[in-house]
Amino acid sequence: MKNSFTKLFSLLFLGAVGSASAQTLFSEDFNSTSGTAIPATWTQTTGATDGGFKSGTNSGLSSSTWTIPAANGRVVATNDDGCNCDKSNELLSTPAIDMSGVSNAYLSFKAFFYAGSYNGATESAKVRVSTDAGTTWTDVMSLQGAAGWQSITTDISSYAGNADVRIGFYYNDGSGWTYGLGLDDVSVFVPSDLDVSLTSNNMVEYAVMGNVPVTGTFYNSGVQTITSLSVSYSVDGGTPVTGMLNGISVAPLTSYDFTHPTAWNATAPGTYSVALSISMPNGSADSSPNDNSASATVNIATQSVTALPLVEEFSSNTCPPCASFNATFIPLLETNHTNLPDGLVAAVKYQMDWPSPGTDKSYNPDGETRRAFYGVTGIPDAYIDGYGMGGTQADLDNAADRIAVIDIQVNAVYYGNTITAEVTATPYANFPAGLRLFIALTEDHYNDSGTNGETDFHYVMRKMMSTGNGITLPAMTPGNSVTESRSFDATFGSVAQGNYNLWGSNFDGVTIVAWVQNTTTGQVFQAAIDESVVLSTATPEELYVKLFPNPVADNLFVRADLQGSEGLQVNIFNSLGQKVASQAFASGATGYQNFNVSTEGLSNGVYMVQMISGNKMSTRSVIVNR
Repeated sequence: MKNSFTKLFSLLFLGAVGSASAQTLFSEDFNSTSGTAIPATWTQTTGATDGGFKSGTNSGLSSSTWTIPAANGRVVATNDDGCNCDKSNELLSTPAIDMSGVSNAYLSFKAFFYAGSYNGATESAKVRVSTDAGTTWTDVMSLQGAAGWQSITTDISSYAGNADVRIGFYYNDGSGWTYGLGLDDVSVFVPSDLDVSLTSNNMVEYAVMGNVPVTGTFYNSGVQTITSLSVSYSVDGGTPVTGMLNGISVAPLTSYDFTHPTAWNATAPGTYSVALSISMPNGSADSSPNDNSASATVNIATQSVTALPLVEEFSSNTCPPCASFNATFIPLLETNHTNLPDGLVAAVKYQMDWPSPGTDKSYNPDGETRRAFYGVTGIPDAYIDGYGMGGTQADLDNAADRIAVIDIQVNAVYYGNTITAEVTATPYANFPAGLRLFIALTEDHYNDSGTNGETDFHYVMRKMMSTGNGITLPAMTPGNSVTESRSFDATFGSVAQGNYNLWGSNFDGVTIVAWVQNTTTGQVFQAAIDESVVLSTATPEELYVKLFPNPVADNLFVRADLQGSEGLQVNIFNSLGQKVASQAFASGATGYQNFNVSTEGLSNGVYMVQMISGNKMSTRSVIVNR
């Protein structure tokens, strides 16, 4: 099947269903159908061998690469992906609708349609209207593609006054193997004179103390152009703040983004509920006021930091569309100095073991874990800050413009074949327990060849030092940092599927990328890269030390042969590679010196003690036992 379909969708919102007070001329939700038959009063034209449009559940009408999202009961759909047959002239028609006694009418429906392309064929879908019992048809609109169900409303008042109006839904697979068209909740209604709805409360999830804009979007589903509107908001159920939007001009079936004339003065960090409402369109009562309010949760932070968005891409060197996508996407990332100290974004690429022959050597279990997290079924597939992206400069710019309220610092130390990454996250707002910290070891560049023609690979993950599932963070409050440390013993060369070996011969081309993510919503709050200097890319000299006692209870004595003023750094790691203790000792003498390292806070178990002095290092295993 079409595993390599690129998910480059743009969501389309064209309106909401007419108000409850509007007069309904026709309505069909397909829930009374049974089996796969369309409603008995509907008709269709099809040349498809599978019968064309069918009714059923979303899952029953889906296929492996065209999966219809959940709906409110049953739907109708024509599935070209599942049939791979001739669906170049599919037309599903409503029964006759009597519009003889009305002067205005709107059509509303839900559609699931990709507007996708595959192997040179591009599908299309249109809405058509007939006033002569289906003999001739006039195109009303063409559907745009989206990743999920679209709620669409369009004006068909030009057909009012006719006693036999039929609505047709046309699908053309482009004479190729493409996807399909799903439909639900078809309605024709007479709109109210004045009817507005608050379609969204656009308050940002995180904002900084001070004046915070209160924003929203309303939709005009009436027949009058809206020139004024009353808007009101309250915080945590407090006294409403009311203002007027004057001098606007919002035509029927259009949306309008607005900002309340009075900003909210947020004086303290915390989590707040902001309730927003609209009323009195054009100075008169709304005919359907039940959809005029919406609330949003806003987290107020003490300060913000410059956002570093995270780009994640799933790809493979056996995927031809991946080569085409990366031919422009990788230069775009390079232009933005990705994974460099002055870069606009951080990036991590995960190489997959499909499509056939699936021989990409960089595929490993950590990449598979991230694939499963995002539910990736087709590549190339790209995400920015945990959400799907189209691979454009606008995607990067929009992500970089957001507010970030977590600061992340990454310090990586390289000794021989061991790399240790210490990551500190400092929040400036309240965050509940359960966010995840991810630490990825990536290679800046390597050369390889597969079956798709690509030979240069950038930003590829070789090891998730945090594991692919991340490190669970505790609840965080403003200004209180959380630090996690992980180590990895690298093998250079002999990269093969399933292993974590590095393509390079040393750590020169390695970047550590860290980020904090909500694994429930997918949202990435902030990313960071390591900007530390590589201390040594060669195996350090052995530091001569003695440790005693071993096992140890509360005090470990270290006797080390030091060189003058270099001092001694002692790091203790648990069995997971986490740094659990660290002490630095100054020294002004040469030769063997004694140091007392506290192990009082450590639980019983086996630990690795790393001791560093200048360019010398030694690692020993100790047992804590009380």
